[in-house]
Amino acid sequence: MSPATSWLTFSQNFARLLEDTEGHDLLITVGQEPLVKSFKAHSVILRAHSPYFHRALSKEWARTEDGQMVFYKPNVSPSIFRVILKYLYTGVISVEDKEGGFLLSLLTAADELILPELISEIQGFLIETQSIWIQENFYYVLDFAFTNDTYSTLQTYCMDSICADPHMLFSSDYFYCLDNKILRSLLKRDDLAIEEVDLWNYLIKWALAQNPPFVTTDPENPKNWSPGYFATFKKLVDGCTSLIRFTSMTPEQFRERVWPFHELLPRELCDTIMDGYTQQALQKQCGGQEKTIMLMKIKSTEEIFGMYISSVWNGGNSRTHDSLMFSFGEGRDTREPVISRIRTGGYELALDRGRKRGMEELEVFKISPKTVFML
Repeated sequence: MSPATSWLTFSQNFARLLEDTEGHDLLITVGQEPLVKSFKAHSVILRAHSPYFHRALSKEWARTEDGQMVFYKPNVSPSIFRVILKYLYTGVISVEDKEGGFLLSLLTAADELILPELISEIQGFLIETQSIWIQENFYYVLDFAFTNDTYSTLQTYCMDSICADPHMLFSSDYFYCLDNKILRSLLKRDDLAIEEVDLWNYLIKWALAQNPPFVTTDPENPKNWSPGYFATFKKLVDGCTSLIRFTSMTPEQFRERVWPFHELLPRELCDTIMDGYTQQALQKQCGGQEKTIMLMKIKSTEEIFGMYISSVWNGGNSRTHDSLMFSFGEGRDTREPVISRIRTGGYELALDRGRKRGMEELEVFKISPKTVFML
């Protein structure tokens, strides 16, 4: 007999035990008037399969009436508990004909009764069979998913849907009621199909909607805010500002949209961002440094390249034999980099003193002093 056949036989035997309730020692009453129902069960089976019942039906906690153990669960409906009870006895989840709202209620009950396998199965079934219902009730499902971290599969599904079509959320009135936890989860995503400057604008609008300023003239201008309101506003966005990728903005976008709110950001972050956009700042950071490594990405092509300068970068021309430039293409495969070495006796570095080249075409990952580099 195969393991699958053995399991099926055991499941059927326990199903019969549930139906005829022979030898039961427990009466469970669930629901609220007028929908109340009592179920006969075997405490040993429930305690074996549910940590919640293992504790609730222990000698220290169990209640007895007329020589029989009793348990009351008014916050779980009879229809929900019937599914759970069958699952505890047989391992079978009978929800094929249930709609999305029922499945969410089942998830809530399964979480309270500490049934992680059931939670996982229901989330997968909900996503697979109720995708239309989810889309029709998307914001309700989104809020529900983030009420509990055990609904991580449902959270990921909702986040994937938003990232694929962010304007579905950001252009809706619901966005301004969005929970801070959900907003932070979105900002952490790398695949959110929306410009970073637009994310910043939405963040400001979201925070203003949570606590509008008591001013009538240009309320979105922080110059018109009182010190008290500014402090309140800063608390609202504190967990979000660090998740904005400011280096993906152009200098103009940063100056026009972010700089008016620069007091919301750490001073070091502002200095780094503003400095990072100028050729002078690059020379200041790297000038006089020995054994320098720099990584950059061309914004228009996504090509990642860099250079290693072995001698001191002094702003002039110098000779070297072991400096090099390298490229990882678009960064999808770093196993075959293209390396260009300096010709024997060639110049390592020559700063362009002719036409000024804007740093906005580059994304400098980070300039960080290190004592040891491994190549």
